[in-house]
Amino acid sequence: MKIYLSALITLAICGMILAGSCKHQPDPYWSNIPRDTAGVNAPCDPNIVYFNKDIQPLLTSYCSVPRNSTTNARGCHDAISNREGVNLSNYNSIIKTGEVNGGSPSSGKMMESILKGDMPQSNWPQLSADQIALIQKWITQGAKNNYCAECDTAGYKFATGIFPLIDKSCKACHSGTSPSGGIMLTNYTEIMKVDTAVLRRAITWGNTTLSKNMPPSTKLMNCQIDNITKWINDGRKNN
Repeated sequence: MKIYLSALITLAICGMILAGSCKHQPDPYWSNIPRDTAGVNAPCDPNIVYFNKDIQPLLTSYCSVPRNSTTNARGCHDAISNREGVNLSNYNSIIKTGEVNGGSPSSGKMMESILKGDMPQSNWPQLSADQIALIQKWITQGAKNNYCAECDTAGYKFATGIFPLIDKSCKACHSGTSPSGGIMLTNYTEIMKVDTAVLRRAITWGNTTLSKNMPPSTKLMNCQIDNITKWINDGRKNN
C-alpha cells in the first residue's frame, strides 16, 4: 500500500513539472495585434471606422494595386509585388509590414509614406485629405480588425451612395492617364459609359479572371452590391 501511494505521489509531482514546462509563452508580435470581438453581422456605428468597410477598400484601391496583366504594369504593395517588403492586401500584413501602431496615427512605415506623399506613388491617383484622416482615425481607434455588415439599404442614390462607394473602392484603378481596362470612373458621365452588363459582372465577380472583377482583391459587401443593383434597376439616375 505504501509503495502504491508513493507511486501516485511521484506521478503527481511529475505531472506538475511537465505541465509547467509545457506552458507556451505568448508571441510578443501577435499578442500586440488588437483584436475585435464583434461578429461580421454587427451593426455599424457611425462613430467607428471599420477595417472591412472603410480601410481595406481604400488601401486595396490606392496602395495595394496588383500587377496589371494586360499592360504588364508593375504592382505596388499587393501580396505578389510586395514592394519594399510592404504588403497591404490583408489585415495581418498591414499591421506587420506597414508597421501600424494602434493609437499612433502618424508613426509606422505605412503612415509615414502616406503623410510624406510617397504613397500612393506619384503617377497614381492620390488619397484625399479626408481619406487620409479616415485612415488615421482608424489607427487612433486602435487599428482594429473590426467588421460590420450593415449598410444603408436606401443608399442607392448616386450622389449620396453610389458615387462615394465607387470613389472609395474603384476610382484609383479607373482614373489617371492609364485607367484599368481603359475605363474611367471619376464622374457620372464616365460611369454611364460603362455597359450595364459589364458593370454587373464586375461588381458581382462574375468574370472569369480576377483582373476584370471590381474591386480586384476585395469583393464589395452584399448590401453594397444590392445598392448598385437597385441604382441600375432604377435607371442609373444622376440623383
